[in-house]
Amino acid sequence: MEIRLDGRKALITGGSKGLGLAMATTFAESGADVALLARTESEVSDAADALAAATGRFCRGYACDVANASEIDRTFTLVRADFGEIDILVNNAGVAKGGAFESITDEEWQYDFDLKLMAAAINFRSKSYCHSSSVMDSNAPPFATPALLTKISISPKSARTRVNVRSISDALATSHA
Repeated sequence: MEIRLDGRKALITGGSKGLGLAMATTFAESGADVALLARTESEVSDAADALAAATGRFCRGYACDVANASEIDRTFTLVRADFGEIDILVNNAGVAKGGAFESITDEEWQYDFDLKLMAAAINFRSKSYCHSSSVMDSNAPPFATPALLTKISISPKSARTRVNVRSISDALATSHA
């Protein structure tokens, strides 16, 4: 089944590599214009340029640390100027830093909450239709406490959320079992 996204505009955090870039590629191949956000300017610009060249879609990269609210606001202003309203927002940025519960510093806890929970909350105040989370939601290893707690906290059941992509790896694991 082919799903077309012609005329749609997508924004993907953590979009310069891995799962974020794979989703961006699929969206662009399906006709969407794509804004990529990632922390490293050169990586996200290169990824967006390559994606535009490969698909013929309007793609642009923006350096943004989504753990920083002021960077999110600044970047969303730029994205809206370049794309207009965004139809699809994929909150994909994240890391899985961990350790034994008692060894995790306050700074590590705060960064994880800012990166996953607060960034998603700020992004959801914008127009959000797709939320990407991971297998960590229910199957976190014991050393990944911050990741588990922040992932559980961002399972929105909003009327504005049309799709909650809970875990692509869950579906893959099931189909290959």
